Amino acid sequence: MGVMSKDISENRKYEKNSETAVERQRARERMRYVAPGTAGKVLTHHRYWTVQFLELYLERCDEIAFDVPADAYLLAQHAPEVARRTRVGPEAREFDTPLDKLSGIVMALAVKGSCCRAHEELAEAALCFRRAFEGVRGRTASTSVMAELHRRYAALLAVGREQETALQHLEQSLTLADQAGDRDAAADGLALRGYLQSEARPAEAVLDFIQASRLADLRSRRGERTAQAALYNLIATLAMDSVGLRDQETALKLLQGLKDHLKGTPTSVRKMKVLWIEGLILANLKIDRHAERQLMKARSGFEKLRQPVDFGVVSMDLAKFHLSRGAEAACRSLASETWDTLKRLGPDPEQLEIIRIWCEKGATVHGTDRARRALLDR
Repeated sequence: MGVMSKDISENRKYEKNSETAVERQRARERMRYVAPGTAGKVLTHHRYWTVQFLELYLERCDEIAFDVPADAYLLAQHAPEVARRTRVGPEAREFDTPLDKLSGIVMALAVKGSCCRAHEELAEAALCFRRAFEGVRGRTASTSVMAELHRRYAALLAVGREQETALQHLEQSLTLADQAGDRDAAADGLALRGYLQSEARPAEAVLDFIQASRLADLRSRRGERTAQAALYNLIATLAMDSVGLRDQETALKLLQGLKDHLKGTPTSVRKMKVLWIEGLILANLKIDRHAERQLMKARSGFEKLRQPVDFGVVSMDLAKFHLSRGAEAACRSLASETWDTLKRLGPDPEQLEIIRIWCEKGATVHGTDRARRALLDR
C-alpha cells in the first residue's frame, strides 16, 4: 500500500509539473502579442491571467528597463492590474509557484516602481512603493517578494541620496534573501550595496561586487545582468586607486574562485571582464608582467566579441599602465592601434569621437582618465 501511495504521489507530481510546463510555454507564446503600446488592450483577455504569464510579464519589464526605460515604463503601468486579475489556487490549475495573490500584487507594484525610477518618474515610483508597503501592513507576502520590495525601494532612496535609509532597507533585503535561500535576490542586493558603498568604503564595495558576481545564476537572463553590472562597477571602483593593497590582495583571492567557476567556458563578456579586473589588481600590486598579459587578453577578447566600449576602456587602462611605467612609445602605438580597431568595430559617433580625441591629443595619464570617465558615462 505504501509503495502504491508513493507511486500515485509521484504521478500527481509529474502531472502537475507537466501542466506547469505547458502553462509556461503558453505564457511565452502570449508574451509575443504584448507590446508597450498595445498591452492595455491585450491584457484584458482572461487567457493572460495566469501566474506563469505574470512572472514572465514582470521579467520582461525588468529586462527592457535597462535598455529602453520608456518602453518598460509603459509596460509596467499595467503590471498591478495583471496581478490583481491573476488566478491563483488549485481551481486555477496553477502549481509549484511562489506567487500567491498578495505577493503577486506587491511584486507587480515593486517592479512598476523600479521601471518608474528607471524612467526618472520618481514621484510615481515613490507612490508605487508606498502602496506596496501599505499592502503588506499586517499581512504576509512571500519572503522572496519582500526581499525584492526592500531592495528595489533602496535603489529609489539612493537616487534621492538617502543613503542611510537605503542601506537599512538593503540590509533587510539581504537578510530576507538569505532566509528564503534566494540566490538571485542576494546577488542583486550585494551588487547594489557595493554600488552604494563604492565611494565611501571602496574596499567593502569590491568584496560585495565579487560576491555578487559569484552568486549570480548565469543560466538566467537576470543572473547574467546582475553579474555584468557587478563586474562593471568593480572595474570602476578599482580604477579609483583608493582601495588599499591588503584589500586588493583579498580581492585577488576571491577573484580566483570566480575564474575557477568560469574555467572551460566559451569566451564571453563576463570572462573577459574577470581578466580585466585581474589585470587592474595585478597592476596596482606592481606584478607588471602578469598584469599586462591579462589586460591584453581582455582587450583581445573584447575585440573578438565586438564590444567597442569595453575594448576602448580596457585599451585606456593598458595605456595608463604603460604611461605609469614610463613607456610612452608603447602608449602612442597602442592609441593608434586602438583607433584603427574601433573604426572597424563601430561604436556610436559620440563614443568614437571620445576615442579619436584621446588617440590624437590625450594619451597622457590625465587625458586617459578623463576619456575613460567620459566613455563609461555613455
